[in-house]
Amino acid sequence: MTETSIIIPNYNGADYIAACIDSLKRQTYRNFEIIVVDNCSKDGSADAVERDYPEVRLKRLDQNYGFSRAVNEGLRLSKAPFALLLNSDIEADAHFVESLVNAIKQDEKIFSVASKMIQMKDRGKLDGAGDL
Repeated sequence: MTETSIIIPNYNGADYIAACIDSLKRQTYRNFEIIVVDNCSKDGSADAVERDYPEVRLKRLDQNYGFSRAVNEGLRLSKAPFALLLNSDIEADAHFVESLVNAIKQDEKIFSVASKMIQMKDRGKLDGAGDL
């Protein structure tokens, strides 16, 4: 059984989505599926995912419903006990998924975990460290 579903809402992410998915394919933790929910992109990004990543589950929406609806559609497709939400413009460190799954499994009282985010254009700067 797949333990983690990685849900990626996408809207016109052609400049980023391949790097995002490629970084997920390099993960040390492997028990996950990738679900891309496309908000009716006009830039060919959904077609590229379908063509270049046949292992990725792609859900195409008929219009741009926004981030929340895309996340909810991805959660509906998921059967895994853990869900990891990502934007399409990220590149994950090779230990990213493993670190988050290990953290949430430490205690059954833990509901969610977050990661540090490093700026894409200046990798020496922290962009965020989770929301409360």
